[in-house]
Amino acid sequence: MPKTHVSRTIEIEKSAAEVFPLLSDFKNWPRWSPWIMIEPEVKLTFAPDGSAYCWDGEVIGAGSIERISEEAPGKLICTLNILKPWKSTSDVTFSLEETDTGCSVTWTMDGALPLPLFWMKSMMEGMVGMDYQRGLMMLKDLAETGTVPSSSTIIEHEAFEGFRYIGVGKICPIAEVGPEMEKDFARIISWSEEQGIQPSGPPFSIYHDWNMSKGTCRYTLGYPVAETPASLPKDLLSGELKACDTYVVEHVGPFRHLGNAWSIAMIHARNKRFPAIKGRPSFEIYACDPRTTPENETVTRIHTPRK
Repeated sequence: MPKTHVSRTIEIEKSAAEVFPLLSDFKNWPRWSPWIMIEPEVKLTFAPDGSAYCWDGEVIGAGSIERISEEAPGKLICTLNILKPWKSTSDVTFSLEETDTGCSVTWTMDGALPLPLFWMKSMMEGMVGMDYQRGLMMLKDLAETGTVPSSSTIIEHEAFEGFRYIGVGKICPIAEVGPEMEKDFARIISWSEEQGIQPSGPPFSIYHDWNMSKGTCRYTLGYPVAETPASLPKDLLSGELKACDTYVVEHVGPFRHLGNAWSIAMIHARNKRFPAIKGRPSFEIYACDPRTTPENETVTRIHTPRK
């Protein structure tokens, strides 16, 4: 059976003693789990002392996780048993180390895929790694502030009118998507202001491909325009985002938690909760100006074309 390994680390500005109970007591996991937030109605059953829990959901599958040993507040060792969508058992470890500003938390999983799914190894490790990163970011907010500023609302059917745009197209490492997009938006804004071009709507990003095996993302971002400019610099492009019906997940909260809403959209499409149009990429529209809107109130709408 092909072995799998996933590990992600985050710095938290709280002591290990303050963070450890959020990990070791599974009754705290619904407050920051990257999977439970995808299906809040999932059936959860907890051990009375919080040392284990089981889940059974229509979207996130079924399984259990159990605390095997702990060395508070430095290490927690667990066994993860997946029942659906396929059976597997993995060793899960949380390691906490004190730092000058708080502690670092490393979340590690070692397991194996069923032999017929060997071809999914790289993709699965990439997807679980992204889930771990989402979870750790929520854990960080919960530990530091007492809350996770991320909420998502599903709008199953919405007509998207389409528009012409100017923008930037790029392939970059997934870990660098945020900084690269900031630079690209700054470039478009600067050029548009120089040319006296006014956007005709809020900015957007189209995500053409998330390559989990290579760890890269291919995207196009930009602004709608009433008319396409006659000429553009070599590093800019123009195009059209065509009208379509969409399945919308509206996210309220900082951009760093947008992965939560994207996970909902992707897993709902994968589980055929709505009829997605094959070959039409999903896109996000930024309903608020992040320069003037408090980050916890920022609204982003993820559109997935549907039949």
